[in-house]
Amino acid sequence: MGVAGGWRALLGGGMVALGCSPATPAPIGEVVLTVDTDAPVPTLASRLRVDMFDASGTWFASRDFGLPDPSDWPTSFAVSAPGDGGAATVTVRLRAYPDGQLRDYLGETFQDWPAPAPGGDPGTIVPTPTPPAGATPRLYDGSQDVTPATEPQPLVTIDRLLRVTVVHGLLQGAAVVMRGACFATMADMAEDTTCVDTEATRVADADLPLSAPPPAQPAPLVGTFGASACTATPRTGTTAPDGTPLHDAEVCVPGGAFVFGDGATPTIPADPVSSAPQRIAVVPSLLVDTYEMTVARYRAILAGGFTGPPGPPGVLANDAAIPSGASSLTDETNLPYCTYSDQPMGRETMPLTCASWATARAVCQFLGGDLPTEAEWEYVSAQAGRPSKTRYPWGDATPTCPQAVFARGVDGVTSAPDVCADLGFGPQPVGSAGDVSTGLGVIDLAGSATEWTLDAAESLASQCWMSAPLEAPSCQIAGASSYSLRGAAWLTPFLAPVTLLATTRARGSPAGNAAVGFRCTREGGGS
Repeated sequence: MGVAGGWRALLGGGMVALGCSPATPAPIGEVVLTVDTDAPVPTLASRLRVDMFDASGTWFASRDFGLPDPSDWPTSFAVSAPGDGGAATVTVRLRAYPDGQLRDYLGETFQDWPAPAPGGDPGTIVPTPTPPAGATPRLYDGSQDVTPATEPQPLVTIDRLLRVTVVHGLLQGAAVVMRGACFATMADMAEDTTCVDTEATRVADADLPLSAPPPAQPAPLVGTFGASACTATPRTGTTAPDGTPLHDAEVCVPGGAFVFGDGATPTIPADPVSSAPQRIAVVPSLLVDTYEMTVARYRAILAGGFTGPPGPPGVLANDAAIPSGASSLTDETNLPYCTYSDQPMGRETMPLTCASWATARAVCQFLGGDLPTEAEWEYVSAQAGRPSKTRYPWGDATPTCPQAVFARGVDGVTSAPDVCADLGFGPQPVGSAGDVSTGLGVIDLAGSATEWTLDAAESLASQCWMSAPLEAPSCQIAGASSYSLRGAAWLTPFLAPVTLLATTRARGSPAGNAAVGFRCTREGGGS
């Protein structure tokens, strides 16, 4: 697709044509539309769907183009009106979306995403209306129904309506930008309103201003949506007075936009929290702890004046040696495997576990930051520092025993030997495996300890998530009964690698246990 090549065809009974712009004006009258996007390509925009409707609202043309290279944008096509005079008005619907993000088409299914409802249940699942099969509009070629079987998923699509008037014998044109701010704001075909450049805002579709001759192709905008530099200075690693490393270094992560969630990720059968539907999330730049909070670092934070939130003890102390076998895995907290002790017992470089969610958050706030949101955690684990989203922090390779600290306890699925435990039973010092994020160097995201996030454990289809904005989306519920956990832990069975996926979500009781740790983030836009 573009000026240099592609297709040209009369569509819809010979009244209007959609095709590539010729080098010289056609005698029939033509409008050349140059379409750009500020979304990252191909991460969020690798295809462009073009649909056309005549003045009566009849759908008469549909094409879908792959534009997977940033150099494919801006792209151009022409709307042509053959005939011997007069003008034709056409509504053009443009939808930019990532490859593979489709749903079945059953008729126009408009949905406006909910605003937060202070008096409502934020965990209520937002239903998607389903029209009956064969619902309109339909696309016909003569008497044959040629309606496309699929359409772009609205939550990951930029949806734009344009109304153009093609005048016989006149070559005109306009430049149009598909703005990332319009992701998930569906065009309302019934009301003829569309998002132009402001999130969750539609304006009345109006005649697109045209110029004759068409304007020159503008400078590309690809990748500018959601991008932000990390300008803060990351903390470098320090040591305790006795020389023990505190593992308190940070990584500076530039902000960006990505597809959050994964409809294909299986939920954990015992405690499911859905990772669907996928949506677009913009993560501002941030500083993220290179390692999980360690016992030694927490001890130093206590010495620095941290007292913890009010209420029951926030970190359970285990003043006994950690067992060398699984016989003590008996209760909710698995206290014998908690890593913190009132006095050092050789576990100082292990991740701090058995910390409540409230204590973990209070620690991060004491350090000038907070727990990561789920979007931040997933972005760091699967997208930041790489051209496309990966399944695991290190890439797409299936985890092996040396790849991450997991399956270091009871298998829990079969009686087969737990081979990973041969590398060390129970929790291990941070950085014990090759669990390092691609392009960033953040360590132990997939294994070691599963990690607290800031968000309540609600489905991505809940009102809490559906009403969250594109930028810095989060689902925070005061006094939530459970919070979302990310990443696997030393206790994860060898035959359950789904929990190591960057998109897997789990539910955690606020009290925490011996498999749960945390890391902190801070804003990355400071100096």
